[in-house]
Amino acid sequence: MPKVDATRVLAVNAGTTSLKLSVVSAGERLAETTIEHWAGQDLSGLETFLRGAHGVDAVARRVVHAVTRLGDSVRLDGDLLDRLDSLSALSPRHDPRAVRFIRRVCEVVDLSTVLCFDTAFYRTIPPEAAIFALRAPWSEEGERGNGAAQGLSHAHVVRRTAELVGRPADRVSPVSCHLGSSSSLAAVRHGRCVDTTFGFTLQEGLSAVTRADTQPAGITGYSGDMREILDGKRRGDSTCEQALAIYMHRLCREAGAMVAAAGPLDALAFTGGVGEGSVEVRAHLSGALAHLGVQFDADRNAGVTEGVISPEAAGVSTLIVRAGEDLEMAREVDHLLG
Repeated sequence: MPKVDATRVLAVNAGTTSLKLSVVSAGERLAETTIEHWAGQDLSGLETFLRGAHGVDAVARRVVHAVTRLGDSVRLDGDLLDRLDSLSALSPRHDPRAVRFIRRVCEVVDLSTVLCFDTAFYRTIPPEAAIFALRAPWSEEGERGNGAAQGLSHAHVVRRTAELVGRPADRVSPVSCHLGSSSSLAAVRHGRCVDTTFGFTLQEGLSAVTRADTQPAGITGYSGDMREILDGKRRGDSTCEQALAIYMHRLCREAGAMVAAAGPLDALAFTGGVGEGSVEVRAHLSGALAHLGVQFDADRNAGVTEGVISPEAAGVSTLIVRAGEDLEMAREVDHLLG
């Protein structure tokens, strides 16, 4: 199959609550938009975006669960979509509508399309962290958990953390904190993922808006939006205070577990809507991990949109990394299509 010059990549990232579109070339975003409260079918936002994007050469599409043995990105064909359909129950909030949307996009955009899988990032998790403590035959067959959504985000965090601290990616060992409507942490040792807060299902790990049994909205009764919860806490709303306390307790507990899994910590990186947007959440977690050398500068924490927010002499670099699933997907397209 001939290769194409994929210099301008349309990155399509359908999350649990929004659709993010961007055009990426040479590691830079040329255009981007976010369609909030996206239900999975409407193409009008995509068509409007493409009319103003001045042409693209290829499409990258985020999918949670891989359909290839190692999880490598792959060029789309009809058989792959059928295989994705068969796996969509593994990630019911992402993949079923992702498959429907991909089919509809192919009707509108006649370009080479590459599927990029979140699960690829987690394939380096060692067996002792990934295989469930279940008796045969499941344990004999090596039934694995640990790792689903947000793998592309964590992969970008590792790359960007290395750039911001001035070291090669295989020499950084951060805990990556993707905090948003769906949240997870990843423990990284020398650039390779060794554990995550995800387990057998996406319901495990951190409190988040899109998890049925742990979402903050279930505590407040009206909202899982961290901004509204923080506003409610400032007003003295006791349910918001409790929701935030539960959220932070689980975040600090799981972060401690990730530090233990990763070994000596050299960076703590925040990304995602909450990770990038909440001064309070970053300060709270950094303070909880202060005994491990984590520090933050209050002025940098409040004023930096991306970069190091810890003092220069800190033993552990604390960072804000702008979410970059689209940049990671564009890299995969360039690698695969040339």
